[in-house]
Amino acid sequence: MDERLLSEMHAMQPELVAIRHDIHAHPELAMQEVLGKENVDGYIKPLTAGEDFAYFLEEKPGAYMGIGNGIGGGSAHAPTFIFNDECIPFGVGYWISLVQQELKP
Repeated sequence: MDERLLSEMHAMQPELVAIRHDIHAHPELAMQEVLGKENVDGYIKPLTAGEDFAYFLEEKPGAYMGIGNGIGGGSAHAPTFIFNDECIPFGVGYWISLVQQELKP
């Protein structure tokens, strides 16, 4: 793939940068309910990675959340990444808590 084409592809990727506390409040609260407030960091350092989720946010407001996982130092897209199955209940608990919050009158 030549440099020009690669550059054009990256230019098409929307940015995932907006922080809206009115939208992020519910997901952050849901995570705090599952893990405890002391274990939730509501701030994520800016990343220079592409994320397909940005396309969804162009259409509808939403929140991008990350749940720490993995054994060792490999990132999620690295072949050395080892998924920690013990984290699954926390992820499920997060989604249950978020849905329950959204369904409250």
